[in-house]
Amino acid sequence: QTYIEGAGGGTFYTLFPQYRQYETGARFYDLAHNDYLQFVLEFGLAGTLPLAALVLAVFVLGLRSQLSRGSSLLRGLGFGASMGCMAMAIHATVDFNLQMPAYAATFMLVLALGFISFYLPGRRGG
Repeated sequence: QTYIEGAGGGTFYTLFPQYRQYETGARFYDLAHNDYLQFVLEFGLAGTLPLAALVLAVFVLGLRSQLSRGSSLLRGLGFGASMGCMAMAIHATVDFNLQMPAYAATFMLVLALGFISFYLPGRRGG
């Protein structure tokens, strides 16, 4: 399999023994403990790049909403969404947090709040 197409979701545990360079003992590794590595191996660049573009877009929308929105609530939502994207991007380098459904669902809500902070129509007349 190539890095463009990936091997399919949930196949890391079958791919890892084929490509490891050092003996890891009798331990069984079913996750990479690095979301970036695992997403590229399983879904390829074709599946990983749109996901990364979405997170980057929400980060930028959060920053833009902080600069352009008049409501302090929407500016705060933008700040929270951009900081949530940054925190998840840092945390994903050392852990497999998006493999856990609770973290993934919470992150989807953070992404939605980033869009809401920028695109929610403002109040008129007050």
